[in-house]
Amino acid sequence: LALHRLDVPVSGLCLVAKTRSAAVELGRQFAAREVAKVYHALLVGRPPVDQACGGRLEIRAPLQGQPAASTLEVLSVTPHAQWGHLSWVRMSPLTGRTHQLRLHAAGLGCPIVGDDLYWGHAAAARRSRG
Repeated sequence: LALHRLDVPVSGLCLVAKTRSAAVELGRQFAAREVAKVYHALLVGRPPVDQACGGRLEIRAPLQGQPAASTLEVLSVTPHAQWGHLSWVRMSPLTGRTHQLRLHAAGLGCPIVGDDLYWGHAAAARRSRG
């Protein structure tokens, strides 16, 4: 029984329960927000994080009129000939909005590699930052 799916264009992860009782229990845990969701992503560019804060950033930007919050931690940054830098990050949604992590990363001007849907959003965010 398929229970939880991430956006296929950027990862394709799917959580599957082997039994009906496992599906019920996992569904209960998701509904009660007992599941800690931690994702790793490769971002284009370098997120604007303060190294004095340990390379961590809390993003609070509403999505579709609803409050939305995520955390982002930069794990490593690598120079890239085409995009300047690639950043390996750990992200966690604190709320559960559709495409939340994708939109928050793009809003920083650093889209997830392979995310064609929000690439333009990231370009606009970079332009607005100057």
